[in-house]
Amino acid sequence: MRFEGASKDGIIYNFYFDDKAKLQELISSDTWAESYPDIAIIEMFKVNFPDFELWKQNNKIQGTGLFQTESVKSYFIFTDIGLKSLYNQHLSSQSKVTELRLHIFVKVIANSKGSIFIDIQKFIKDNSLPKNIKVGLFEDNLIEIVYTTNETEDIDIFVSHNLEHAKQLINCYSYLQKIGLRIISDKLEKVPRKGVSYYFHNVVKMYHGVKYNEIEKLLNCYEYLDLILDQYNRSLCEINPRSKLLMLWSLIEDIFFKGRIEFLNQKFAYQPLLNKSEKKELKQLLNASTIKKDKIIKIKQRVFEIKEKDRNTTIAENIATILSENLEDISDKIKRASRVRGKQAHSTDKSTESISESIMFLQNTIEKLISIIIKDYSE
Repeated sequence: MRFEGASKDGIIYNFYFDDKAKLQELISSDTWAESYPDIAIIEMFKVNFPDFELWKQNNKIQGTGLFQTESVKSYFIFTDIGLKSLYNQHLSSQSKVTELRLHIFVKVIANSKGSIFIDIQKFIKDNSLPKNIKVGLFEDNLIEIVYTTNETEDIDIFVSHNLEHAKQLINCYSYLQKIGLRIISDKLEKVPRKGVSYYFHNVVKMYHGVKYNEIEKLLNCYEYLDLILDQYNRSLCEINPRSKLLMLWSLIEDIFFKGRIEFLNQKFAYQPLLNKSEKKELKQLLNASTIKKDKIIKIKQRVFEIKEKDRNTTIAENIATILSENLEDISDKIKRASRVRGKQAHSTDKSTESISESIMFLQNTIEKLISIIIKDYSE
């Protein structure tokens, strides 16, 4: 049965109740079907046809459906489960992904002269890119590179292959035009056979509000936190995992090995080979000697930096002592982070394997240390 509804904004609204012939006609014409909340269609039907006899008999509703074109919306109410199944099959068929689009966003950083603005029409001269690649300006100094394919079986290969190609593309362009380019995000769009596809460039993160008294707690002991907060902030600004790891490791080494935070040193597990008075005495002896000045400087640097234990052991013991953590667990994580850091610092290997785990450990260590310093200062 068909019931014509009111025309709104030039769109005709039709309601069908188990009309098999109309359902098959719409499916055959490949009209766009849409998943729609059953309750919404049922409520619309009630409003438009409050006196409908079959409705009054409280027929058991098996589901609803919606077909729409630019000018007509056809709502279905199914009491026949077979018709509802037929509708779902059509919905599933048109939802099948037939195209993949990988959106890669590239930030224009700067050149040797400072900030620049880019003319996207000249990003790739003569529009000579392959047909499956498009380049556009997403917003000021943010370039969007889009890769497309109709091969939808292996999404992982499509994404990884084109991400690597995009890296190569921007590295080549960076060299040729002498500008800094950096990939800041990538989003995958799955395009259905019929209907709407979408992707999000940015996912909004909701931050809880910060009360000023929380900031004051940090400001009150800022003389102890200056180095830590400054380097921690810089590490968060780093997008590249490799750079982030190296920065965090340097901060950990400064604090827990080189003793850059003076008031923490007395709490550390290690003790230097020489105390302050012994260091002073040795310096006086060296200064009074006939050894050449440049050699004396080197001797001072080497002698006064000697610790009783190696770097990783010292760092692990100091972290475990200050944070009251299990030494064996901390030692294992420090060794792993040191190994990853060494690999990243002394080679051009692009692998980021294990980096994220070490970054998380180092960040957590620094955050716990900040909390302890705040607590100690307030007591």
